[in-house]
Amino acid sequence: YIDLANEVQMNSWSNSPYYLPRFRKWLENKYGTVSAMNRAIGTNYESFSEVNWPSGWNVEEALVTEYDEYNDWELADYHKFCADIIHEYVPDMPVWTKIMSYTADYGDIHDYSYYNNGTGLDAYADVLNVNGCDAYNYLDWDKGRLVKNQWYDYMVGINYAPVFNGEDHIIKDS
Repeated sequence: YIDLANEVQMNSWSNSPYYLPRFRKWLENKYGTVSAMNRAIGTNYESFSEVNWPSGWNVEEALVTEYDEYNDWELADYHKFCADIIHEYVPDMPVWTKIMSYTADYGDIHDYSYYNNGTGLDAYADVLNVNGCDAYNYLDWDKGRLVKNQWYDYMVGINYAPVFNGEDHIIKDS
């Protein structure tokens, strides 16, 4: 097995000139026309070149949801690139990425920090042969086993593959 990344996260929303044009192109590929995108997400752009990053992290804002899906795709696409290189030389080598269990956490659902890490498992389903994770179960945490098992079920529900918890914390990091 080859672990492509450890506790991977990505946030392409930045002042970088690299990602914004890619986000716009991703939207164009998804919707085809700007009018189709406007109808779907309730915006009123005249062209994809007018689209900018979301103004904040309100999870009800449709553009935030689009950004989140794009960000997941961007990071999964990079992992696919890495997996393809490995499979060029060792075709049957299983690959995995250790993804932290953010969406299984018990935090506020409106706290966007749980969702904007570029780790949407649906984007990885065609890339990974193993569901790798860092799902914790602190000894002094009443919800630990439930949250960890929910995360495992979530992973297998999206990608029917074995689960490997590469870092099963039983005590909190200091």
